[in-house]
Amino acid sequence: MPKRKRSFCRRRRSESAPAVLLTSRRQSKRKQWADEEMAAAMSAVRNGMAIKRAAEEHGVPPSTLRDRISGRVVHGTKPGPRPYLSLDEEKELGSFLKSCANLGYGKTRRDVMHIVQSAVADKGLLKGTRLSTGWWKRFLQRQPDLSLRRGDSTAHVRMDAVNADTMKQYFALLNDVMTEFDLHSKPSQIYNVDESGIPFDPRAPNIVTTRGTKKAWSAADSPSATTTLPPSAADPPTTRSPS
Repeated sequence: MPKRKRSFCRRRRSESAPAVLLTSRRQSKRKQWADEEMAAAMSAVRNGMAIKRAAEEHGVPPSTLRDRISGRVVHGTKPGPRPYLSLDEEKELGSFLKSCANLGYGKTRRDVMHIVQSAVADKGLLKGTRLSTGWWKRFLQRQPDLSLRRGDSTAHVRMDAVNADTMKQYFALLNDVMTEFDLHSKPSQIYNVDESGIPFDPRAPNIVTTRGTKKAWSAADSPSATTTLPPSAADPPTTRSPS
């Protein structure tokens, strides 16, 4: 008895049937207006125009315009959760970090995050137990004039002398002494005595400083060993060998 081919025919018909895909397009909730249009609408409202009319003339949503006029939303900020620090607070933090670095007491990444975490906790905005590394990366992106650099460990005494006023005063006194004893033309009578301080913790941490800074001073808290070098003449006299 021959086999039936009905199932085969049905399968061929189903395979040859065109496929119909049902897709649904979701409307995007992203803004459909430009920042310039919103700024013009806000300016019109501040000059006395009604919010609804200003929104119609400039093509922006009335509710969005109302949020910016009332201060509920700051114009120019990106959508998303509320930032931990405002733009002014981040600028103030950046100035503070630059000042600390210039004084030789630069802050590390951990120090900065601890400061911000304390401020955010007081505001009640901290959801987790601590700030994430992502916040730190975005903070540096918003403050492009800041960067991390390896600090140069220096003793406190040397830090007090590393400034322009002290160095100018030193060279002025040196010039007076050399003029008084007529040493400008007598290099063989000038001797240099130097000392080298070796701190016990020479590896200073990375600190936040101004981008492009060549030397990032970091005050060392631990004691250091000082080695005094023997004096040497600036132009030692030549000695003749006996003939």
